[in-house]
Amino acid sequence: MSASFRRTVFVCLSVLALLLSPISAASGQDELEGSSRRTVPSEDDLQAVRAKIYGAYGISDLSDPSAKLEVAERLEADAEATPSNKPIERYGLFRAAMDLAADAGAASRSRALARKLAGEFALDGLDLEAETVISAGSACDDPNARSEAIAELVDLGCTAFREARYETAERLFDSSQSVAKKLDRSARRIVDEKHELFEAASAARKAVGSGPRASRDPGLDVGVFLCAVAGDWEEGLALLAKCQSKSIQEAAAADVAGPTSAQSQKELGDQWRDLSVSVARATPIVAAAWMQRARFWYEEALPELSPLQAAQVEKILSEKSSVEADSGSRAEGVISAKKGAPEEDAHDDARSSELLEWYPVGTTFRCHRTRSNGPPATEKGTVRSNDGQRLVVEAPGLSGPDRLWVFELDEGGKLHLIEQAKKNARQRGGTISNCASNLQMGSKGITGSYSWDLGQPGGKPPLPVSGTLEWRVTKRGPR
Repeated sequence: MSASFRRTVFVCLSVLALLLSPISAASGQDELEGSSRRTVPSEDDLQAVRAKIYGAYGISDLSDPSAKLEVAERLEADAEATPSNKPIERYGLFRAAMDLAADAGAASRSRALARKLAGEFALDGLDLEAETVISAGSACDDPNARSEAIAELVDLGCTAFREARYETAERLFDSSQSVAKKLDRSARRIVDEKHELFEAASAARKAVGSGPRASRDPGLDVGVFLCAVAGDWEEGLALLAKCQSKSIQEAAAADVAGPTSAQSQKELGDQWRDLSVSVARATPIVAAAWMQRARFWYEEALPELSPLQAAQVEKILSEKSSVEADSGSRAEGVISAKKGAPEEDAHDDARSSELLEWYPVGTTFRCHRTRSNGPPATEKGTVRSNDGQRLVVEAPGLSGPDRLWVFELDEGGKLHLIEQAKKNARQRGGTISNCASNLQMGSKGITGSYSWDLGQPGGKPPLPVSGTLEWRVTKRGPR
């Protein structure tokens, strides 16, 4: 091989290496332009920028939770506006916003900020969320903030459990009990039961063989926890279908098989309802979960049942059972400061980032509503689109297979129902117009009141319709 040829090869390889090398930091290109996250700044760098931030925003002088939240919002906005080629400042601002929100006792807000920070920098997202939510729970002063913190702690604890991060899950569930000590007896009972269900499931997952910690029925312990506390019916039912409890195993196996006839769907609903009644006194949360599943199958069967059976099922669906009232949450992780009251973990200052976080496309709701022109209705809803400002939910049910509910955030971050119609813009009996609502949105769902005018056939005047909504998230879509 000649010297000139070797030189040519060397030059070509050098040029190729240059073309394939990463763009230097001096170029100002965003380090996140790929799948990688930025490196977390060193403690020395952070110490300097932290001092500047605390001085510029007067953080050390803040004492009122509302003032802390207001400054946290400014910090977040300024972090978003900071150029990507200044990662130390971006990190410092986001971190200060997260810590300040936690110090104000705002669990949902601080957790959302932790997600942002872990999405941009190479951090353990679960550990960071756990750290800030536990901190927020410790700082809570009022019952509503404590209820919100408990809901976030339990939800995050369930996530840690599913990821086999059992020590983290244990810290979160233990913290939920600590926060609940300041609530009333009813709320404490719910949290204690969820903690007990977690401990049984955790022991079943961690124990091996036939030692003293081994569960007699791991499928039952883990399956009950996943269904009743985590809301993961798919995995939970699969485990229950193999458990040793005959009555639960039979119901779960039939559920997994998926009955197709209205009669078999109603019978499966009856099975879950009977199971609910059987454990109502001992484990209200589990009883509420079984009743929730009964409702699911009753609603599936309802359109094809005989008039008499339909009337029986509608009566069941219109009533809130004693176990549901006692649990206060219908087994969906909701804790209320007032006995029997629906969850209100919504924020008046809810923003598009929260709308995207809480209800990504594919999220499913259990949609219960009362209405002035008929009996209460319960349907299934699925998020079809969400751009951070407008949320579109398809809720097939009593009025056909293609009905859409359209919600929109106003400039103040308040959620409104702006349309309820079929995809062809018509509702059975006429058009829907003049939608109005007073809604609260939170990580667990949407609640509130609504009204609209329902067009009537034959030129009759529109019929005013009003009622209440209680939409609960049953499964969150992928973020």
